Amino acid sequence: MKVKLTFLISIVWCFFYIKVYSADIIGGSLRYESLGNQKYKIIGIVNRDCSGGSLATPYFSVFSDSLHIYINATRVSIKDITNYCKGKSTPCSPQNTQNGDGQEQHVFESIVDFSIAPYAQFYSKNNCEVKFSMEVCCRSNKITTMSTAGTFYLDAMLNLCNLGKNEENSTSTVVPDTYIEMCLNSPFTYNFGYYEKDLDSLLHTLETPIRGIGFEEKYNGSLSANFPMTPLCFPPGSNCKPLTNAKPPRGIYFSSNTGDFIVTPTSGGEKALMKIKTSEYRLIGGLIKNIGYSTVEVFVKIINCLDDNPPTITGNSSYNVCEGDKLCFTIQSRDTRTIIATVDDTTYMTWNKGIPGTNCTWKINDSSAREKSAQFCWQTQIGDS
Repeated sequence: MKVKLTFLISIVWCFFYIKVYSADIIGGSLRYESLGNQKYKIIGIVNRDCSGGSLATPYFSVFSDSLHIYINATRVSIKDITNYCKGKSTPCSPQNTQNGDGQEQHVFESIVDFSIAPYAQFYSKNNCEVKFSMEVCCRSNKITTMSTAGTFYLDAMLNLCNLGKNEENSTSTVVPDTYIEMCLNSPFTYNFGYYEKDLDSLLHTLETPIRGIGFEEKYNGSLSANFPMTPLCFPPGSNCKPLTNAKPPRGIYFSSNTGDFIVTPTSGGEKALMKIKTSEYRLIGGLIKNIGYSTVEVFVKIINCLDDNPPTITGNSSYNVCEGDKLCFTIQSRDTRTIIATVDDTTYMTWNKGIPGTNCTWKINDSSAREKSAQFCWQTQIGDS
């Protein structure tokens, strides 16, 4: 008895010194690309906070109502995406270890071939909405707008019935910037730069993050999928009607057509989560059909930027053009210094080439100007609408 008791005490003693860290995930995305002949590449992006534990390879699966198959995924890249203006040279080094306050992006890939077993079952059993999923522990516990931060879970859908075996689809790609810092009390306008090479129509919606099919995360207070952070409103804290032309903008504006997001954040230190689902539609056999969707999760951090104002873009934000005509317009940037700042900032402008084809041009008018302006032209073709 004496020996057994000593052994038991040793086990308990060791147990209380075990220390386990989970990954601190701050956003990501899941999409797929057609490789032809019913073969698809599944692409999962996961961003981790380097102050959390290392990131394991997520679980990937393909499933429908009657089938669920786990698939192997390979980590193809890791890169540091930290904002180095903070003065930290290597906050995420060595890679995938717990260290400084930085952000690291991991990319995983997997291949699914619906022409061969076991994936050919999805066709033979007439499964239409086939979904791909990616899950790994855990979302960041630094999120302040939600009461839960469980398993990080994203999915994407491919509609085999609407496409048939003769057509294939690649979901739209986005700038994988799923960690965003917004300045407190400053207007913020953002677009992910969706690029749709198949020329399908896109519909963007704000969704509630999930930790599995049918398991939604919970928001705090009056926050919700369409109200994921605290904007400028009267009275404060209310979910007011978006007024994008107000100075500064009020409420939260999100465009289902373009994916534009406009807000003036008013809660300092808030760390929010925003999920966007992008559905794709195509004209097939004279009918507009939903052929799939992809999802993106964004981690938003509200910081105090007393010594800087964000740049703005002046002029129209919407233009109409007829098929076959040429459209040209100038985009002008503006930046004003704060009372604290002692020098003016210089703006920098780029275009994400979000319109497929080679009939567009982008030119900075004066590269030496402090506030850059650019001319954009598009020679449209018949059939572009």
